[in-house]
Parts: sequence; structure tokens; C-alpha cells
Amino acid sequence: MGGLCQTDATPEITHQNVLNNTDIPEWVSKGGQEIFEQSKLLAQEEYPAYDAPRVADTSGDEQASYGLVRDNAGAYTPFLTDAQGMTAAAGQGWNADVASEYMNPYQKNVTDIAANEMRRNADIRKLDLNAAAPAFGAFGSARHGVLEAEMERNLGKEIGEMYAKGQAAGYENASQRFDADRTAKLASGQQMGALGNLQSTLGYQDADMLMRSGEQQRKQEQRSLDT
Repeated sequence: MGGLCQTDATPEITHQNVLNNTDIPEWVSKGGQEIFEQSKLLAQEEYPAYDAPRVADTSGDEQASYGLVRDNAGAYTPFLTDAQGMTAAAGQGWNADVASEYMNPYQKNVTDIAANEMRRNADIRKLDLNAAAPAFGAFGSARHGVLEAEMERNLGKEIGEMYAKGQAAGYENASQRFDADRTAKLASGQQMGALGNLQSTLGYQDADMLMRSGEQQRKQEQRSLDT
């Protein structure tokens, strides 16, 4: 019975036995040797650098935006200069010299014509007075002289009042013209300043739009280079 339960001992497997019993196919061994030799040759060669472009150049729109920004810098200066000049002119005070600049040159001519007409009428009345004086025995008398003097005085007074009124009207008109001109200059100065600011703003907006467009173009080119 004991003999029936006895088993054969398992043969001992050693590292030496595994190596001795493992055969590498010739084609594997030969291929490995060829790869090794090729690797040695490649290791001896210089590394081939990639000499094609790697970074996308600045796009045309980006270059245009740089130029636009450069050109737009200070472009508002002429508008600002004009606005400052108009504002300064509007701040000019009212005085006699300024009034003479705004006086209507035709106002005096009109007054002179009216004064001459008054003198002509006075001369006619004087002739009538002289013609009637002999009938009353007053020609050349003191009474006749008083009447002539009174006529001259009244004529001078009327002409003086007419010139004074004309001067006052001309002065008032000049003041109104001055105020209107000053208001117009202030408005023009504000408009010029606003135009300068608008030109600058629109110029930079254009530059920003070109920059954005150019950036998208450059990114697309960069993706192509990366690929």
C-alpha cells in the first residue's frame, strides 16, 4: 500500500537549465544585431535640427494696426489748437476797441445822410424866413438874428440827438453781434474739441479691429506651423 502512495520527485529547474533549454530564433537574433548596429551609427551622427519656421510672423493686419496707432498719435492736436484759439477769442472782454470792430460801418453813413437832409431843410426854412422878414420890417434886425440863431440851435440839437441815437443803436447792435460771435466761437471750439476726440477714438478703434483680425490670422498660421 505504501508503494502505491509514493510519487515521483519533481525535477529541479535551475536558471542554467532554462537558459540552456531556450533557443532564440535566428531571425530575431539577426534583427536585433542589425538594429543595434544602426543605433550605433545614428548615435554617431549630428542631430538634424529643424530649420523651418516655428513661430508665425506678425500678420499684415497687425503691421497695419501698428502704423495706424503711430499715425493716430497726436492727430487730434490741430483740432485742439483750433478749439483753444476759438475759446480764447470767445473770452475776449467787451470794450470800446472791440465795439469799433463790430460797429456797422454803414450806420454812420445813414446818419450822415439824414443830417445832411436836415441841414438842407433848415436852409430852406432860413430862405423862407429871410424872404418874409422885409414884409414885417424885421430883416437884419435883432429879432431876425434871434430867429436865425434859434433855428441853428434847434438844428444842431436835432442833429446831435440823431447822431447820439444812431451811435447808441450802433453800439447796441455791435454788442449783440459780439455776443452772437462769442457764442458761435464757444460752440465751434467745443465742436472742434469733440471732433478731435472723435477722430482719435475712431482711429484707435480701427487699429484695435485690425489688431484683432491680424491676431486671428497669426494664430491660424501658428497652428499650421505647430502641425
